[in-house]
Amino acid sequence: LYQETTHSLIPKGYIRDYPEYELRGGMMDVARKYFSLDYIEEMGKYMSWFKLNTLSLHINDCGGEYPNSFVVESKKYPQLNLNNGEYVWSQDDYRQMQKNLKEYGVNVITEIDTPGHAAMFGNVDSTIVNGANFDLSGHYDESLALVEDVFDEFLDGEDPVFQSAYVHIGTDESANTNENMRRYINDLAQYLLGKDNVDKVVFWGNLTYYYGETTVNSENVVNQIWDSADQRVDEALDAGFDVINS
Repeated sequence: LYQETTHSLIPKGYIRDYPEYELRGGMMDVARKYFSLDYIEEMGKYMSWFKLNTLSLHINDCGGEYPNSFVVESKKYPQLNLNNGEYVWSQDDYRQMQKNLKEYGVNVITEIDTPGHAAMFGNVDSTIVNGANFDLSGHYDESLALVEDVFDEFLDGEDPVFQSAYVHIGTDESANTNENMRRYINDLAQYLLGKDNVDKVVFWGNLTYYYGETTVNSENVVNQIWDSADQRVDEALDAGFDVINS
């Protein structure tokens, strides 16, 4: 219909149109580069046109246009937003953008990246953050508790700020020890999976790099592979993970 001159005729027959992969999408690094929510929503609509159904948003990081960035308003920990100037989306606006894209069949997955890329958390408690990393060796329990509390703000309630049943916990490029990283990935994933509105937890595949003895439970945990040196595909599949090839 789109290609036909009058947009009114179509040859008679059968059309079978279905995607090869269940999850199809892309990511925008909104922590390092400013985008308006209107622009993000427009990009989501374009994605829908091309049968893409997932938009991942990386909302915190160190570097880029701001030295430390957390771009969604935190009412519980406003210190997270201190380095963003005017570039902070309100919770209401962020929630509405996700609802709007749901109408186009696009699921917005929000990523809070820790324990690396986490310098802005030092604005909340400088004693447990060393540079860009939570100090898991010296302050494991306090670090995990703070991150869980931040996720609680965005995931709890009847109409949560993060609308998707998928949530991304990051966990790439951290200077912490292998065993602490494996423990942290598992503990945070299992905590979030205990919420009624969370079906899947996604993390950046890194268990080849963070090799060790601590088990990371693969049930309902999605291994998003972005670097084969950090995560071998065969190892992720053998461990029972669903895999996203990025």
